[in-house]
Amino acid sequence: MLNYQSTSYHDAAGVRELVGARPAPEFAVWLEQTGIFVDGRLAEGSANGPESLQAFAESVKELGR
Repeated sequence: MLNYQSTSYHDAAGVRELVGARPAPEFAVWLEQTGIFVDGRLAEGSANGPESLQAFAESVKELGR
């Protein structure tokens, strides 16, 4: 059976914040670097359409280098 995330990232981040859990350290670093997290919390307006998609695409390209 394939594994997939059936909720949005914001839902998972909200629940994580609600229960006081943190993402994995290396993932938290990436979230901060991409601007999705600011000071350890989900950034306001981090899902602002094309700008977010472009920033995400650029960060994924960096991973491949």
